[in-house]
Amino acid sequence: MSRTRSQQATYTPGQYYRVPMASDDLANLATGVVHLVESRIPTVEQHRCLIMPRSPIYTGEPSFKSIRFTAVGTPGPTIGEIVRGRMQLERPHDHVLAERASWSRTRCLVDWPGVEHVSVNIYMTDSQGGPLTREHLAKEVAAIIYRSFKANPHVKVSWADVRLLALAYYRNVWIPILALDC
Repeated sequence: MSRTRSQQATYTPGQYYRVPMASDDLANLATGVVHLVESRIPTVEQHRCLIMPRSPIYTGEPSFKSIRFTAVGTPGPTIGEIVRGRMQLERPHDHVLAERASWSRTRCLVDWPGVEHVSVNIYMTDSQGGPLTREHLAKEVAAIIYRSFKANPHVKVSWADVRLLALAYYRNVWIPILALDC
């Protein structure tokens, strides 16, 4: 079952959205709202995630399809799992930016409440000059998120508990879609 933007707009407290991952782009989900988010691999456990609010210019329909970071049995790995090398991504070796092969680099910006907006370069190839894989990109983005949280000690949420669900492209910058478990 797919949810449309108009259905998302009818959110009322106490209700949760069940979001099938195959067809929905997480960037389109309402921010600051609890969603039931499933892994692509069926599991008994479901996760309720609060998709963190983003600036209005970084919400809604992205410029092109978002890159998903679904972890085995969860909607996405935590930054702690990625940094510690314990993530189990689904399809980790996919070349996720192959359609953008003509780019030498791109930009990523962490849009989190209370974190200063600074965009950071992401180079489009790995250290051997090969295309970026989903796993390599997750590590790059996790490092950016980690540094952003460390540079803003007033943010009281532990960086290790933040989930990386997706990476959405708005105009000229990639924005991580981040969530907290509820």
